[in-house]
Amino acid sequence: MVPRCLYSPSGPGPGVQLLTVPVCRSCNSSFHDDEEHFRNFIVVGGGQTAAVVDELFQGKVLRSLRAKGRGRRGKLQWLLDRMREEHTPAGTEVRVYPDERVLRVVRKIIRGLGFHHFGQPLPDDCVSTEVLQFSVPDNLLDSPQWHDLDADVFRYVYEVGAGPGALESLWLMAIYRNRHFFGQIGAHRDNSLPQRR
Repeated sequence: MVPRCLYSPSGPGPGVQLLTVPVCRSCNSSFHDDEEHFRNFIVVGGGQTAAVVDELFQGKVLRSLRAKGRGRRGKLQWLLDRMREEHTPAGTEVRVYPDERVLRVVRKIIRGLGFHHFGQPLPDDCVSTEVLQFSVPDNLLDSPQWHDLDADVFRYVYEVGAGPGALESLWLMAIYRNRHFFGQIGAHRDNSLPQRR
């Protein structure tokens, strides 16, 4: 559910339990290219963080961006097109904003976490997500409710609301500690909510 490509080539550290959910082979393989694209975006799109980020950047990410073939210029150009210089209280920063392929992987992660916690498959149209574009309050970041799969790679916290039997939840995910995404599991396109088990 959390893409393995976010971990160092040696894999998760000792004692890290990867969460998995049942999925058909064609669905799983359909995410391969998007997950590589997602990894490149996540690794490039942040400041100083864990050693795994530097290891991935110096290895798999640079190899991916330098690879010969039709998509090479497209990968580099995609990153360059999404870089924006912005003025922040800490000074001028260059930020990178995601495209639909990145958000598709984030929705997949939320759907997997939803299955893990709620015990039911969730269609893609129940999940919405966006990059968190405002500062997260320190009391939320320091919340004891965080679920750490590997604190340096992936952490998340969620809150369930809505009426009896109906499932609606909000999710905050921290990838490499400082790349934050916000997501919601809500109604289907027909406005029906998935049911709690």
